Amino acid sequence: MYTKLLLAAVYGLGGVSALAQTHGQAVALYPKAGQTALSVTKATDVEGRCGDATVAIKGIDTGKFENDSTTFSFDFAKEGELLMTRSDGKSISYRQLLSDYNVVQCAGTARGFVLVVGSTCSGSVCSDQVNYRFVDVKTGKVRSAPSKTCDEECANKTLGMRHFK
Repeated sequence: MYTKLLLAAVYGLGGVSALAQTHGQAVALYPKAGQTALSVTKATDVEGRCGDATVAIKGIDTGKFENDSTTFSFDFAKEGELLMTRSDGKSISYRQLLSDYNVVQCAGTARGFVLVVGSTCSGSVCSDQVNYRFVDVKTGKVRSAPSKTCDEECANKTLGMRHFK
């Protein structure tokens, strides 16, 4: 058995895995103890514009996103990413602004378009409050609020308008 797996791995380096050809399935696992089916998380990528910039959110947990949730989440160990490409073609990652539950919105302000990124964690030491940060889509710079944390009221003041109700 081990020899067959090793040979399949060696032959698989050149293209389609010999293991997949032999068994006909890309994934063949048994459910975890106490479960009747495999646990599958589907991922979605969302792409749009904010001002002249293109914004891509990659690896969103589809199940949590499609249920009309007010936030989205993804697995950071995998491909989760928030990427903005400015009009000059420069791409910048803002993954460090995200946590367990996130909000990404484009806001048109008197000073131009701003990418509003809200995030909160889900651990026992976390609060339910979303902390907002602001990305200037022209410069790509992150603007923090005057205080260390920024809730919806703080976000409205920082944006200079009533973006959040």
